[in-house]
Amino acid sequence: SDKSRVKETLAQEEFRVVVTSLSHQMSTVTRVRVPAYVDAPGGVTLYPIEVMSLDGKIRKVSKRYSDVLKFHETILRTSPHPMIDRFNFPHKSMFNTTAEFTKERRRSGFEEYFEILLRLPEYNPFLATFLLKQTRDDAEDDDIATSHDESPKQDEKESSLPFDLKRPT
Repeated sequence: SDKSRVKETLAQEEFRVVVTSLSHQMSTVTRVRVPAYVDAPGGVTLYPIEVMSLDGKIRKVSKRYSDVLKFHETILRTSPHPMIDRFNFPHKSMFNTTAEFTKERRRSGFEEYFEILLRLPEYNPFLATFLLKQTRDDAEDDDIATSHDESPKQDEKESSLPFDLKRPT
């Protein structure tokens, strides 16, 4: 009957709205902290990142300097913004890459960089994709990273970001 079809359509629409709302809450980043850095096997430095989403859950993910640099360069190239352009991103270093002061400079710089992106709501989807989505490499490397900082790391060999950046509207 027409009445039952209308009820079913309304129920489906209500379900879609709830799922969309939950998905949005889980993928909206509200806070980012980079509390430390971790020396991993092979001379690699990981930066554990605590990411709080709108639903209040905190996820921990680890990134290498090269991961964050690649993300930053992609943002600059595809979606520039004066605040991001002016930010003094922690520069690459030919020497002293394993020095404590270099690691600390990068850690604090990453935290400041993510704070800038959080103040620009149009960049939240990019930030959420970079920090909340687990890639195949994260899952494969989970055992190695977990033994050091209890969070997955992303492989530096990944040739591109796991999403397409377009200029925010």
